[in-house]
Amino acid sequence: MQDPVVKAAQSALRARLEGSPNISDCTKYAQAIAKAWRRAVHDLDPHRFQIEAMVVPELDQKIDVVDLEKACAYEFKVSGKNATAEFYKDVVKVILWNQEPSKDKLSSLVFITEEKYGQRLLDAPMPRVYIKYLAQQGLKVNVEYVRHPQAQGELVAKPAAGIGPDRPAKGHGLILARKPDLRPGGQAALVYEALVGLGKEKESVTRKDVVEAVAATGRLVSRQPVERVVGYYLAQFKAKGWLKEA
Repeated sequence: MQDPVVKAAQSALRARLEGSPNISDCTKYAQAIAKAWRRAVHDLDPHRFQIEAMVVPELDQKIDVVDLEKACAYEFKVSGKNATAEFYKDVVKVILWNQEPSKDKLSSLVFITEEKYGQRLLDAPMPRVYIKYLAQQGLKVNVEYVRHPQAQGELVAKPAAGIGPDRPAKGHGLILARKPDLRPGGQAALVYEALVGLGKEKESVTRKDVVEAVAATGRLVSRQPVERVVGYYLAQFKAKGWLKEA
C-alpha cells in the first residue's frame, strides 16, 4: 500500500502540472506544489501530522512534515534538479532534531523528489552508501519519486503472448502481474522490453538472459554495469507489484 504522504505529493504535482509538457515547470511552481502538498497532508490527520516543524529556532530550519505516530520526517524537493544537496541538508535537519532533548526522536526520513532528474542523482553510489551508514546509526532513510503528469500512464509495449498479466511463459519463473507505468526510452523500459522479447522466444528466462538482451541492444547509457542496472529494475518491478514469482 502506497504511503499516503507520498501519494499526496504525486497528487499535488499532478494537479498543478496536468497538461504541461515541460518538466521544468516543477521548478517554476515548486513553492505552490509544496504548499498544496503540505495542506493535503495536514487534512489527512491534523493531530498526527505536524507541518513545517521547527528544528532549531536559531537556524531557522523546518522539516516539511513530521508524522508523530510513526516518528517519521518527510521532505519534498519538488524539482529533482540539485536533489543531492537538498537530500544531505534534510538528513542533517533530522540529525539536529534528534539531538534536541525536548523533542521525540525521529526514526526515519522519507525524501520525496521528482523522478526524471532526481533519480539519476540519488540512485548513485554515494547516496546509497550514506543511506546504509545512516541505517547502521539507527536512522532509516527512503527516497521516493513522483512523476511529472506527462510520464503518467505511458506504456512501453504490449505484453507478448508468452509473458503478460498472470500469463507466465511455459516454465517461466516470473509473471508480469499488471501492466507497468514506465517512461518510454528509459532504463526501466529497456529492461521491460527485454523481458517481453525473451518471453516470446524462450520457455525459461533467467536474470542472465535479461542482462544479455539489454546489453545486445546497445541502447543502455549508464556508468553502472548492465548486471546492476537490470538487477535494480527487476527488484523495482517486484516492489511495485508489476512482477512476481511464478
